Amino acid sequence: MAHFRSPLSRQGGDIATKKPRVFLNFPLTISRAGPQQDRAGFAPLFPQGFRFQRFGSALSSRWPRDRDWNRDRDRDRDRDRGARGGNARPPQSEPPAPTARWIPLADWNRDRDRESSGAREGPRSRRLRGGSRSLTGTGIGTGGRAELGRERGAATSERTSRSNSALANRKAETRWLPLADWRAQRAAPQAELPSRPGRAGAAGRRFRRRDNPPAFRNLLPPGSAAMAPSRSRSTQIPPCVPKRQLPPGYSDSLLFLCARRMVAQHPLPVLLPAMPAHLYPILFQAAFLDGRPLVLRDLVAAWPFPVLNFQRLVGRRELLRDHPCKLCVQAVILAVVAQLRRQLEEPGHDASGCRLRVLDVTGVPDDPAGRAPDGMSVWSGTVALAKACVEVSKHQREFQRRGSKRHKGRSGAATAAAAPQPPGVDVHADLFVNGTSYGILRDALQTGSAGPLRLKCREFQAEKLSLAGIVSLLETLDPSCVRRVDLRFRNLGLTGLSVILPHLSRFPELRSLKLQYSNVDVRRPTPESAIGIRCLAGQLGMLPSLRELNLGSSRLSGNLRQILCDLQAPLESLELAFCSLVPADLAFLSQSFHAPALKRLDLSGHDFSQGLLEPLRLLLEETSASLLHLDLMECRMADPHLDALLPTLRRCSRLRFLGLYGNSLSTAALKELLRKTLELPDLRLVVYPFPVDCYKPEPPRRVPGSRRIYEEPMDGERLAAATAEISQLLANSGRTDLVWTYNPYGHGTLDYFSL
Repeated sequence: MAHFRSPLSRQGGDIATKKPRVFLNFPLTISRAGPQQDRAGFAPLFPQGFRFQRFGSALSSRWPRDRDWNRDRDRDRDRDRGARGGNARPPQSEPPAPTARWIPLADWNRDRDRESSGAREGPRSRRLRGGSRSLTGTGIGTGGRAELGRERGAATSERTSRSNSALANRKAETRWLPLADWRAQRAAPQAELPSRPGRAGAAGRRFRRRDNPPAFRNLLPPGSAAMAPSRSRSTQIPPCVPKRQLPPGYSDSLLFLCARRMVAQHPLPVLLPAMPAHLYPILFQAAFLDGRPLVLRDLVAAWPFPVLNFQRLVGRRELLRDHPCKLCVQAVILAVVAQLRRQLEEPGHDASGCRLRVLDVTGVPDDPAGRAPDGMSVWSGTVALAKACVEVSKHQREFQRRGSKRHKGRSGAATAAAAPQPPGVDVHADLFVNGTSYGILRDALQTGSAGPLRLKCREFQAEKLSLAGIVSLLETLDPSCVRRVDLRFRNLGLTGLSVILPHLSRFPELRSLKLQYSNVDVRRPTPESAIGIRCLAGQLGMLPSLRELNLGSSRLSGNLRQILCDLQAPLESLELAFCSLVPADLAFLSQSFHAPALKRLDLSGHDFSQGLLEPLRLLLEETSASLLHLDLMECRMADPHLDALLPTLRRCSRLRFLGLYGNSLSTAALKELLRKTLELPDLRLVVYPFPVDCYKPEPPRRVPGSRRIYEEPMDGERLAAATAEISQLLANSGRTDLVWTYNPYGHGTLDYFSL
């Protein structure tokens, strides 16, 4: 036993009589050989707050010392073995004390093995090892009991030798384990801790892994090459980071892997004050893609930049679409609200260091059908932002009211109003409104225009909203940010459009106007319709930045020239699906200054089997140098019509999308189209129709749940064979970047702003 030499030995004589085993090196350790009440006997000798804790097979306190605990324990064990007549271990080189308070994992495994197998030196093991002598010496059972004692002793000796040999094998590969992890494992033995990497032998004990120091190694995710588990019993790695399929540009980045590991260890507020500013974007990206709203909340609360842009931080739009983001977006919004409330309550005393002034949540993909369980639609995002603006404005009014009550008198309100106000945050977002969300969005736009949280709309979409509601919202929008207005499923007519369009002239950056399903019908000219067309053309001419126009489902037969004649700049995207166009309309379009600039053209729903085929061919020739997106769905085209258009289509060298769904084309015509369009280098997606030779010779059947929609029965085997032929041709061509599909849904169409 080691004698007690410390200031504590002078405080009482009970310690000297019991001679506890005390290590003064690291940390203070007391043997538990004595009874349980010995611990209470030591309590008066230690300072207040001194705690005992299980430390291997002993009791330890959190009393820091400079000497090594492992060295003294091995020395005392060797001395005890020599006193019993056993063979002491040969002297070994002592590992230097690491600065990070690590202990050899082999020692931890040895203590665990001894406690589990019963091979630890103690009264029971000594009694079993000497059992044959004690039983024989007493003369009790000179036959069977003596043999039983010898068997027990032999079994114990064999188990001890196996344990010592296993210990020697494990000592060949020493691994350092953090002291905090060791204590956590002792507190919860059922949990499996990952073993720390290191080199074999003495090099591992000295821990000279310069490529991955201990502080950096904690950031690496499990399963990486730098954290391969050792061949010890602890080989099960806990799933610290959720398994998500990320793009190669993210998963193979060491910085991104470290960021994922770091955000998995929440909370972060302790580390954020010392975190370099350039690491915030990668941490935000990892937290968003892994779905960690609490980490996002802490990052936004200490954001060191004036702008936070979702799409720029997370990356490509498909990443936002493939990863659920509802809770993450809500967490960011709530963090901004909490930050503004703190600034209102304690102006000028914010210790978080947040410099956020612009929150840009535009570009978050819409998930209206709820395909993802945590997906967020544009409508739900609009409601969340509107409620946040209303809440912050209400809190500001309550704060000003309390301030005016504290300063009584005539100058109370003036004093409260003169108090320093926070600069606030501008939120740039795409807004979607219908009859359900109209009230909360109107309140947010009206009350939040001068409040701390201000909505800046980039794309405004209204669906099935009254004419008065649309006008009231357009008047409250910030005119400097709006780039698109989308009014759909509203029977506005020429009269309603004449009321709404004057309010659009206050948006100087308006580039896209979508007015589909507006119920404009000018097929039969009347004096009223002529006046309405002139008014519509004049109001469209008041939009100098307009580049995209959608008049889908408006019957404009013979009036396209009058509607587009006053535009100041050429259109780059024109959608005229189901507009009942006549050859004169296509002829005007091919001769206008819009044709050479068109990038997107949608002429679906027209009958090109009659007199529209030649005007269409001339139009495609004029747009061949710029056209990127061509949609000719449900145009009653057959094989001869496609053969006539094929030479012109091959001249569209920049074409990316071709839509032919709903036309009467055969498998042979589709295969010929595929062979001829393989030379288009930018073509990425072709939506082809069901081949006509794949239908059954049966009368059309009514679609279930519909009264007026009929469909022709399809032969599944023929369709599968035709699809296989097209796929084989595509595979033989080597165009892995080209997709051919007969499904018009489930793929993202090219938006004008992404062209």
